[in-house]
Amino acid sequence: MIDGEGPWWRRLLARLDRLGEDPWWPRLLRRLARLGQGEGPWWRRRRLLAALGALAVALTGVVVALVVATGGSGGDPFPTLEAGSRFGDPRGQVAGSGSEGKDDKRARRATNLSDAQIGQAVAGLFLVGFAGETPTASFFERLQQREWGAILVDANNYVDEAQMTALIAQARDVAALRGGRAPVIVAPQPGGQASAFPDLPPDEPREAGGEGAEAVGSTTRAAARTLADLGVDAVLAPRADIGVVGGAAEGLSYGESADVVTASVRAAVAAWRAGRVAPIVGRFPGEGAASQDPELGPATVGLSLDQLGQADLRPFAAVADRAAGVQLSNALYSAIDPVTPATLLPQVVKLARKELGFRGPVVSADLVATTAVGGGEVGSVAVQALQAGCDVLFVPGGRAEQEAAYRAVVRAVRTGKVSVGRVRQALERARTLRKRGT
Repeated sequence: MIDGEGPWWRRLLARLDRLGEDPWWPRLLRRLARLGQGEGPWWRRRRLLAALGALAVALTGVVVALVVATGGSGGDPFPTLEAGSRFGDPRGQVAGSGSEGKDDKRARRATNLSDAQIGQAVAGLFLVGFAGETPTASFFERLQQREWGAILVDANNYVDEAQMTALIAQARDVAALRGGRAPVIVAPQPGGQASAFPDLPPDEPREAGGEGAEAVGSTTRAAARTLADLGVDAVLAPRADIGVVGGAAEGLSYGESADVVTASVRAAVAAWRAGRVAPIVGRFPGEGAASQDPELGPATVGLSLDQLGQADLRPFAAVADRAAGVQLSNALYSAIDPVTPATLLPQVVKLARKELGFRGPVVSADLVATTAVGGGEVGSVAVQALQAGCDVLFVPGGRAEQEAAYRAVVRAVRTGKVSVGRVRQALERARTLRKRGT
């Protein structure tokens, strides 16, 4: 074909074919040099410029495609669920999600989200724990693949402050390497031996509560400064339970009086927030009268709704507009539902939100413990908790439990059992824990 004849794209292909007869880059350099010196007919220079422009556009497209495919725009543990948002390669498959039937495909198409988008969004709903005290723990290998929304660090992970600082930094480094946003770091730190870091403040709740709200505020401010320096974003604290004599919360509460506990919880929440650590108050709607610790087995609270309102709900109500979040209980409440753990009940979430005014995320109880209380598998209770209104799904157990819960929620979203709107709502609420309590 003679130069200048035929469609432009055929002429471009012919030109590229001839450039491929010997190494392309010397020819390209010679032509660029002649172009810069103004040599050759004007129409040949113009065609070369057009070819270079087309090549630049093509290379730009390749670069953009690679950035999208590798998530180069940055991940988000609590992403905004919209079609085309940043969840990685839209052609990707959710690991371990199982085969997909026709109904699954129709439901997934209705969500307008790919498998990879659903997978990353669901991972952002979870608060998970892990075993190990060093940055070489196997959990960090899994963290490269599963973008969990929040990570719990507790006494099983703790040696001293320097070690914990390094461990938390490793979690954030892994997230940075995969191009995602760092997970929220959460620690149970109500005070004393029940804390993740028992040698660090705050003091034992009963001791501090006995000295008054000012003492509670002082020891909690010290705790907030220390934990913020470690890299902790949020705490499962304070405990707002009334310390009924002989009850499950007797040694974990600020006192036996609703007035003392209410004043102490209010002071603790204010102190955590002042130190830029997000306080998640628990365990709602109060475990003070439980027959045993609900995390250890079935426990019943036999109080009426009036009795709950007169005492157990008061500390929660006092901080509903200030606490960063609220954690639900695994106890069975005779006045609400005597056979279903509170963490699976929409009525309990409604009580927290509609009656008391909590606006932040609702964190589930330990869902592995929930299976021991109400039966079922961890995957099914994770779906139930999300449907009930929990925004953060707490699975502190091992890899098997976490993966089972994750896969169950992924499938529930893919099949439409849990709506995309519900996931979006939960993620948006959970996102607020990043604000470090302010």
